[in-house]
This record gives sequence, structure tokens and C-alpha cells, in this order.
Amino acid sequence: MLPELPEKFFLYTGALESRYGIDVLVDWFKDDNFLPGWSLVLCGTGGLDAVISKLAKSKPKRVVFLGQVKRNIALELQKHADILVNPRSPIDAYTAYSFPSKTLEYMASGTPIVMHKLDGIPSEYFDYMYLPKSVTHAALKETLLEVASLSNQSRFDFGQKAKNFILFNKSPESQGKRLLNFLISISKG
Repeated sequence: MLPELPEKFFLYTGALESRYGIDVLVDWFKDDNFLPGWSLVLCGTGGLDAVISKLAKSKPKRVVFLGQVKRNIALELQKHADILVNPRSPIDAYTAYSFPSKTLEYMASGTPIVMHKLDGIPSEYFDYMYLPKSVTHAALKETLLEVASLSNQSRFDFGQKAKNFILFNKSPESQGKRLLNFLISISKG
């Protein structure tokens, strides 16, 4: 069963660490003038647990901290969110070799995603994400504002395109077919 959720919210599920930009994201929601009527829901654990927990208690409608939740709950929350966010910056060298698993989970949920382009993610995925125009916190913030201002239907349609891309191109079944076709092609060659 899902916990009580705000009416309109961004969701982040994963490690709650400064190196992933979570502190910056949380700081924006400290400001009541940033996206009034919207909240940030965080699931996970990490070095920022105490800070986020304290903030969630002082501003319960702006920042909601659920802590570590079971995977099935995280997946359900992703479907109920208005916008999913991954603030990880591509500045660190490791992101060239990183494809966060949450990217596939987020896309499969049908909820639109805001995140930076990471070098470890193939470009074919980027048509299904809202991407900041530059690699700055300011650009990410601007993108969050832009996506929040879209109609519910526009966001829904965009999220469904991402979901269909994953289901038809990246599911275990579709990958199995690709592998089978490859094996057939090399056996004939």
C-alpha cells in the first residue's frame, strides 16, 4: 500500500548522496517560491538521510522523505509521480561508464523524466527524456520549471512514449528476439 502522497510531486528514488545532486534538488524545495503547489518525494538512503529527514519534518508538504522502500513500492510510486527526476551531473568521469538502472525503471513507469545526458546512456534514449540545455544546476532547475508548467496530458503522452520505447525495444522479450535474429544471421553467414 502506498503512503499518503502530495497532490503534485517530483519523485527521486535512489541513493541520497550529494555527489548525485540530491542536496541541490532538496535546496530548491526549501524555497516556498520554487514551484508552489509542488512537492519533492524522496525514497532511498544515504549520507543525506539526516538532513532530508529534518527538512521533511519542518516542511512536510514540500519535501516528503519515505526512506528505504521495497522495490515494488518504489515502482508504484514512480507510476503515481507527476515527474521523475535524476539530478546526477555528467561532470564526473565515471558517468561515461554509467547507465543508472533507475533510467530504465523510470522510463518503463510511463512517467516523464527530467535528467542530464550522461555519456554512458546511448543517445537513442534521449528522445524520451526532458533534458537540460546545459550541464548546470541552473539549467536543470529551468527544465524542472518548464516540465512542471506543461499540461498533465502533455506530460502523460511524453511518458507513454518512453514506456512504449522500453517495452518494444528494451524488454527481455525484445532483447531475446534481437539475440535470436543475430544468431540466425551469423549461422547463415
